[in-house]
This record gives sequence, structure tokens and C-alpha cells, in this order.
Amino acid sequence: MSFPLSNNNNNDGTIIHGTITQHDNDNNTSTENIYLLFEKIANKYAQKIGLQNSEYSISYQECLSFTLQLSNCLSEKVHVTSNTIIGMWMINSIEYVISILTAIKFGATFVPLDANHPIDRLQYIVKNANINLILTTNSLIAAAVFNLPVVNVQLLRKDKCSVLQIESSLLSNSSLENCQIAYDSCYIIYTSGTTGRPKGVVLNENGLKNLAFSQIELFAIKETDIVAQNASICFDASISEIFMTLVNGAQLFIFQQHEKIGNIFIDIMNRYHITVLTMTPSLLSIYDPSHLPFLKTIISAGESCPSALAKKWFNGGNKTLRFFNAYGPSEATVCTTIFEVNYNEINYDIIPIGFPIHNVYLKVVDEKMNNVSIGMPGELLIGGMGVSQAGYIYPADNKRFVKINETIWYKSGDIVVATSLISSTTTTCCLSYLGRIDNQVKINGCRIELNEIETVILSCAGVLHCTAIIHQCEICKKKYQKPSIAAYVYTTDDSNINKEFIRHHVQKYVPSFMVPSYIILEKHWHLPMTANGKIDRKQLFNDITIHSNQTKNYVTEYSKIEKPLSQIWFDLFDCKIVLDSTTTTFSEYGGNSLMLTTLSSLILKKLNIKIGLGVIHIHMTLKQMVEAIQNNTNKDYSHTQLNLILQDMYTTNSNLNKFNLISISKINKKYSTLLLTGVTGYLGCFLLYELLLKTDLIIYCLIRSSSQQKCRQRIIKNLKKYNLLLDENNLLHYEFDQRIRLICGDLSKCDFELDNNLIQQIDSILHCAAITNFNLCYEQLRQVNVQSTKYLLNICINHSIPMYYISSLSIFLFHHYYKRNSTEQIEISEKDNPDLDSIFGGYGQSKFVADYLILKAFTQGLSGIIFRLGEITGSTKCGIGSIDDLFFLMLKGCIQCKAFPNLTFPVILTPVDVTCQLIVQNIKNHFHRNNLETYAIVHLSNQTTIPFNKQFELLYELGCCQKKLVSLTYDQWLERLIYYHQQQQQSPNVLLPFLPFLQSAFWNHVDKWPKFVNEIKENTIDLCPCELFTIYANQWKKMNMFER
Repeated sequence: MSFPLSNNNNNDGTIIHGTITQHDNDNNTSTENIYLLFEKIANKYAQKIGLQNSEYSISYQECLSFTLQLSNCLSEKVHVTSNTIIGMWMINSIEYVISILTAIKFGATFVPLDANHPIDRLQYIVKNANINLILTTNSLIAAAVFNLPVVNVQLLRKDKCSVLQIESSLLSNSSLENCQIAYDSCYIIYTSGTTGRPKGVVLNENGLKNLAFSQIELFAIKETDIVAQNASICFDASISEIFMTLVNGAQLFIFQQHEKIGNIFIDIMNRYHITVLTMTPSLLSIYDPSHLPFLKTIISAGESCPSALAKKWFNGGNKTLRFFNAYGPSEATVCTTIFEVNYNEINYDIIPIGFPIHNVYLKVVDEKMNNVSIGMPGELLIGGMGVSQAGYIYPADNKRFVKINETIWYKSGDIVVATSLISSTTTTCCLSYLGRIDNQVKINGCRIELNEIETVILSCAGVLHCTAIIHQCEICKKKYQKPSIAAYVYTTDDSNINKEFIRHHVQKYVPSFMVPSYIILEKHWHLPMTANGKIDRKQLFNDITIHSNQTKNYVTEYSKIEKPLSQIWFDLFDCKIVLDSTTTTFSEYGGNSLMLTTLSSLILKKLNIKIGLGVIHIHMTLKQMVEAIQNNTNKDYSHTQLNLILQDMYTTNSNLNKFNLISISKINKKYSTLLLTGVTGYLGCFLLYELLLKTDLIIYCLIRSSSQQKCRQRIIKNLKKYNLLLDENNLLHYEFDQRIRLICGDLSKCDFELDNNLIQQIDSILHCAAITNFNLCYEQLRQVNVQSTKYLLNICINHSIPMYYISSLSIFLFHHYYKRNSTEQIEISEKDNPDLDSIFGGYGQSKFVADYLILKAFTQGLSGIIFRLGEITGSTKCGIGSIDDLFFLMLKGCIQCKAFPNLTFPVILTPVDVTCQLIVQNIKNHFHRNNLETYAIVHLSNQTTIPFNKQFELLYELGCCQKKLVSLTYDQWLERLIYYHQQQQQSPNVLLPFLPFLQSAFWNHVDKWPKFVNEIKENTIDLCPCELFTIYANQWKKMNMFER
């Protein structure tokens, strides 16, 4: 995953630390090891049950006695020391707890070896960890398997009493070979390795003690609690369960393997009144909360936790239940963050991972280890007490551990661990879970974030759990030769949700290449699990039963369209070979945007399907194009195109809510510099001219170019083009080098960033850059129109500088009519808020999202102005305007086909020079407002409009065309335009590249065009359109614009 690269080097603001404490209390625990703490608790609660299973129990006094008995044996017979590394080849049992307490008493290092695991894995661990002693409950087998000294530890019941039987006959009475481990070590836990071999990480006792006391406090564990020990011993959650119980005087119930799931699990939970349970969300989702009435505390851990799961448990009838979400890698001693869920405040799909425990430090960074801002994603780093200082057994594995020299961490020279967890922070220092870097895959070159798919599906009502995986079983390898995405979905018993609903829901939020090919919908859990209680994704990768679960073939659903469409591709590319419908895109066959226009026409002619704006694009495969056409058949464009941006709005909303700007500096200083984007565009040129003329600002111009010399040439070329170099002040001749600073940069690049030293010199930002191609869909416009805006907005937030943004009035078109069911023309002013309901086209959608982001930041304290502009036309001084915009090209295209559509919607001619004068004046006023206002919304459009069809009468009257153009209905005019194109004229109509837009449903609603009014009198533009048209027509005739 690529994170936004921050330029803020002030690390102090992004260190999140838990409460700094030494756990001081009456017993002076800060200097005692964890065994001595247990010993004090055992003496205090001597007769209280300490450890229990379904067969018998022992008291704290017995537990302490058995620990002393085992330690004496090991000391006398094998001379165990602090350098001994002890392998615990056992299962969840009372013997295991006694054994690890004994190891800690010696200061030795213990290594859990789950007896249920494969022998070859355990043999590898024994060798890798350099284990020199095995404690087990099956000494004969252990001796044969490991070829090491073995001690058999077994708890027996005799005459209703518990007796610890220790057998060491297999041992010689000699000392064990000493082993050296770097740093103080308490235990070694093995995690899955990317090479297929497990990796052992060394943890120390201080981290374990810190964990136990933090969890006791945060989970409010009482001595009256009964805590479930449910996790496998090789899963470090077991260590958490054991020690938060035994150093607090609570009771630990140890589940045997066959008791960990199903009805027997429920029976035991209720029979023994167990009150505290740690479990993965996957397993928690199986159970009915009403069946576990004695539970007081649930700790979800090991996987991301959907909010629906927490709601399910809160709604189970237990009014006193507390629900926690805990997170932490093994490399940082089990648990580093905890979040308690408040039922009345669940406004997220995935529960946050929360806040750091005591003495733990957190930081979210980008790929270059720079800080990221509040609300922005990055990788989580963990430092402080609990982080392994020794790292993995093999130094080559220690790439995740980083040595930090900054004293702002726990201590200078501390080791921090990079978690691969994608997270973000709020101003309250709460961490959100956004996914994992290592859960990102690519299919057909497209980056897939499986967590994103899971999050979207989890947002469906009634969904309890979702696991998205990459799937490629033997059938898929033979039939499709490529992997696909599968989603396993579990719902509540009363849910009537189906696969089609889920698929449709997912298509609203993610690109087509991220929609799962297979959706397996179940109400009863049957997914394979690992020994750690997590879902076994490796098994699912090869799950051949996935095909028997499909009620219909997702491909043959489109066969009626796919066959004729493939023939159109054949004809278009003159193909003599079989097309690869799943991997090769339209552009890879040689297609371009103009050929896409031809394709749209052929689809309309041969399939009688009208393709709306942005439905298909050149980067689609044949299969994706079939899917897009099928999904858009007989549907309004507005509803289908919303699907392309909802996912971005979904994440935008969650990220934006994390800004929570509490205090951003008001306008109270002299502004001397401004960053201007889009300076080589039509509007940007006039803005630069006006800023040079009316202000004394130093202007930093961001330009897409490889050198400053080329930047300068582009500016001069465009200023000449619009007749802005001939001003009597001759501005650029003596001010170019004084007031213009050139910055080479490309906003269309995902890795775009500004130098931090440069950012420090900028006092304000005027963001004018945007792609205004009406043919492109939202996804294609997103990087420049949305992502770059978010980046610049982030700079403004971090550095408390005002943001001035050029938005568009197109974000208001039509939706008010849908909301009010009105046929009257609606008036819209600065007081009205846009919404996404019925915005047509990727351009309007992208401007809406950017506008929304900035307005949200404004309402939370950021300063600035949003300028929403109408149709920008030529200058009032000389009539020079853009010849690449839809206003001019519509006029020229209609002259070329000798006809125009007889539409009457109002055309808003807003002169560029007048608009820029008002923008600059508003910015100057805002600079000098001195805390009177933090932000403003300004609408700039001509209040007097001209009907669309009236333009063509004026063209004839003003001599721009020799004959009157024919007036046609819109459909007739469109047919003529397509007909002229199909005749393959030497001079193609200039409107052909806009054909997808002209064929879209946008034109079905232009009669509902709203009226834009200005609330602020000083910003009113009221110019006669006929007079403006006359100025423009004179320029067009002078330049022979309609004869080229």
C-alpha cells in the first residue's frame, strides 16, 4: 500500500503513549518479578481455587506448592538456571501453567510447544530456539521425538487430592548445556513466517508484567472473576489469559481441546459461571449471546472486529456486559492497544483498536518513516515496554525491528516494531484499523485490498462475519488460469440477505475488479481454523467446494452480450485471433478514446444499448465491459455512476471524521506568499495575471514539467495565448523573477509531494487545478480532482494556513428536484448544501467530493473560501476564451453538422476576467478580515442567462455561420451527429470525443436546470449575455474559429 508521504518532521505531535507507570502499590511491585507477585497472591488467596478444568481444580496454595516441588526437582536433578531454554511440549492444562511458573521462578526461558501441532514443525522450533530441556506430560514420546533431556510432569488425583508426579528417570544427573540469549528473556513465541517456517521472537519479563497489570486495570479484572483460558498455548493470547488472572487472585478455567467450540463450550461456560472470555471475532460470531448469560467481559482479539458483532452481543440481553477490542503483535508482548465499545456510540463498521496500554508508545508513519497527519493512513509502529529488544532468533528476520535514537520514545536507543498494520489516529489518540499491508494482493495488475472488501460487506445489515480471500483451486487453474476473489459471508439467523444483494452492494463501493467472483453465504460456521483460532486462509485458497456453492454461473449470465460485443471488438481491431476476454484491455489491443466513441456507437447500433457517460473506458477488458454494460442496461446514468464513487466517499467520510480540528489559527497575520495550482490552464492563467496585478504576493506556481525552464516557457506561452502579456504594465518583463516561484510537480502522480522546506514558506493555497474532461468517469478523475485536493488540504491543516478552492456549481445540478418532487425552477444560493444523490458525470462527482472534504474541514476550524463557479467563458475585454471547452465546441460542432438541439435550459456565460477579479478580491478581503470569519462559500455566476437554443440564432445574426442551422429534437440531433461520424468525413466533428457524455442521461434533465443566486451583493455578476456573445463572436470571426 502506498501511504501519503508527510512532510511534517515535528514528531512530537504524533507520538501516542499510554500512561507511564511502574505499577507502584502497597506491595512495591515495581521491583519484583512476576513469580514473586504470583507467590504473594497465592499466599493471600491460599484456599481459593486458582486453576480449574472440567475434571478437577487446585487452590492457589496447591499451585504454589506444586511449582516449588517442580522447581526443586529441576534444580537438583538437571541444574536448571536462568540460561536454560525449556520447551513446554504440552496441551492446555494445569500442568502447563505450573511449568511456566516454574520456568519464570528460575529466570529461565520457556517455549510453548503445542502437542497438537505437527512433529516436524515442533522439531524445527526445538532446533531453532536451541532448547535444551523438555517438560511434557508424555515423556516416552518426547524423548524419542526430540532426543533431549525430558521431565514428565503430570497431575494425578489420589484420594480426592491432587498430586504432582514428576518423572526424571530418563535424565542423567548432570547439568544442562548453557545457552545464551541476547537481552533478558522470559519466553519465546513462534509466529508464522513468510518463508513457510515459523519465526521465534524473544520477549522479556518486564513486558509480561506490564501487560498483566495493564489488562487487570483496563478490563477491571476482580478476584471474583473466572477467566477462560481458551487460546492454544502456542498462541500468545494464552499468556495474557494466564497472567492477568494469577497475579490478581482470580480463577483460571482451562479448556481442553474438545471443549473449545460448540455446545460443550456453552455448557462449560455456564456450568462454571465463567465471566471473562478472550476470543477471535470469527469464533465469537458463532455463539448466541443469550446462551452465555454469565459473561461480564468479552475481549475480541486476533482479527479485525466488525461493529455488527459487538451490537449482537450487546443486544443479547446482558445489560452489564463490557465488550473490548484488543490488538497487539506477538513482537510486542501480546497486547498493545485496547478499545472499550460503547453501544450508544457505535458509528463505525470496524471497531477501532483503541488506545495504548501503560508504558507503550505508538506512532503512525508513511513509507519513508515520516509522520502522517491525523486521519491519514500509515503503518503503525510500537515502542516502549513490551516490545522485544532481542527481536527474532535469527537476526536476518529482524527487518520489522527498528532502533530509534529519538528520546521522545520510551528511551533513547529503544527498539520499535513495524507492525504491517495500516492505521490512522484521531485527535483523541484513538487508533483505527484500516487493514494490513501484507493483506494486499494483485490480480491482473490491479492492487486488491482484501480488508476493504470485507469492510464493505460487513456494512450490509445482517452480516456477522466476512472473510475475503484470493482463491485458485485446481478447477480455477485449469479453467481460468488466474486467481479470483472469494468472500465467505456469515449472517444472522433471521437475515434474508442473498448473494445478489451483497454483490450489488459491493459494486456500489469498490471498483469492478474488486467485486468477488464467488460469494459463499452461510448461517452456520464451517470455515477451517488454525490452531490459534484464526481462519485458515491457506486452506480456503484451494477450497474446491466453492464451485458447488454457486447456484449460477456468473459468466454465462452475460453470454448474450458478450458474444456480439466480442464480434464488435473483432471488427474494430480487425482481429483474426481469439480475444482474451479476462486479462487484455481495450487499450492493450490498440484502442484509444476516439475508438471508444466508435465502440459506443456500434453498441447502440448493433445491440440497441445506449451507453452512458463513463460506463466503459479504455482500461476495461472485454469481460469487464460486458459486466459494465449489463449493470447499466435500463438504468439511469445517475444511479450507476454513483457506484464508482461511493466507496471513495465511504472512506472519505471515515477519514474526515478523524480530523476533529480543535484549534487552528485564525487569520491574524500578514500574508506574503501563495501556492497556485492549475496556473497553465485557462482560469489559472487569468488568476495569475490578476494576482500579479492586484496583490504584492509572492506566487508559487505548481506546474507539470521536468524543469523550471520548461515551466517558465509554459506560463509565457499560455499568457500570450490569452493576450495577457500585452498589458500596459508589462508585468512579466520585470516581475517574473521577483514574484513568481516555479515548482515542478505532477498532481496526477500518486506519489506527488512537496518539499517540506518549501511548505514552510507558503502562507496560503489557491487550488485551481482540475481535469474537466466530461467523458471520464470518477475513478479516472479521482487522483487529480480528489486525492491531490486531500493532500493540499492536509498541508493547510498541518500548518494552519487558509485553503482557497475552485469548485463548481455543477455539484448542485438536478438533485433538488428529486428531493422536492418539484417542477418549478429551484433557486440555489451559498446557504444551500449540495449532496451526491443525482450528480451526473465523473467531473461533477469529483468536484463534489473535494468540495465536501474542504467544507468539512472548514466547519472544524480550518480557514478559507470555496469558490463555486458557473460556466467560465471569454474575457469581456477582448473576447478571447478557451477553444477546448464544451461551450465553444458545442457551437462549432453544431455548425459542422448544420443543426442544433432545440433545448431551452439556461446557459450561464460567466466571463473569466470578471470571475478572477472577484476571486482575488475575496481572497484579499479574507486576508484582512482578522478573525471576523474563518471561512466563506462564494458562488460566482452570471445572474442573467440565455436559453440554449438562442445561442444558435445569435451565431447566424452575428455572421458566424452562413446559413441558419436546422432545429431538431435532441434525439434527432444526436442521430445526425452519429451519422456524420459514421460517414468517415475527412474533418471529424469536434463533438465526437464528447459522444458518451452527449448520450448520457444528463441531457434528459437539463430542463430542470436550477437558478443560481448570490447572497453577497459584492459578488454579483449581472452582464447581458447577448452583449457578451457579440464580443465573443467578433473574436471568433477575427480568428476564423468556425472555418478551421
